[in-house]
Amino acid sequence: MGFLGFTTYRDITAIVESDFEKRFNEQQQRINQLDSIVGGYEELVETLKLTEGQSIENLNDVKREFRTINKKVASTQEALKYSTRIYVANSLIFKTNKNEKKLVQKYWFKNLRTIYATKLPVFKTASFVFTQMKKGGVSLIIEDITKDFVELRLSQESLMLYDAQLSDHIFDMWIAEPK
Repeated sequence: MGFLGFTTYRDITAIVESDFEKRFNEQQQRINQLDSIVGGYEELVETLKLTEGQSIENLNDVKREFRTINKKVASTQEALKYSTRIYVANSLIFKTNKNEKKLVQKYWFKNLRTIYATKLPVFKTASFVFTQMKKGGVSLIIEDITKDFVELRLSQESLMLYDAQLSDHIFDMWIAEPK
């Protein structure tokens, strides 16, 4: 110190301090940048934790909904087990003629269409059939019924009452499929 002098010492100290301060500031900036990056990661981790919690809650909600739906499906299936399907074939014609009194006519289920224009199913056993006339006072009697067809005839009362006016009669057929 004596050789270089006090001023030179102060200059060297100032240079060292300045260099140290510059490097310290650079390191502080890097630390601040890393601190901000770490803060971003911490926020992301928090968001992921919240999302995970919400996902678990949503998954539990979905499981509850599926359980409810499964119960309803089981209940509906149980109710359908005892229900009967009913098909309506409308605007069928029972042909009558004055000259030939055809009393019995056969209606094949495979040839009938429902009111929705769909085919009837293939029945495993004889169905329940009910007929309803569209107009007029005639009535039809079921002569025979199988799983494939139904035979209908005009009732004796209809033949006696309407003998002079025998014509085609339009009717609907209600078919109930037994379980």
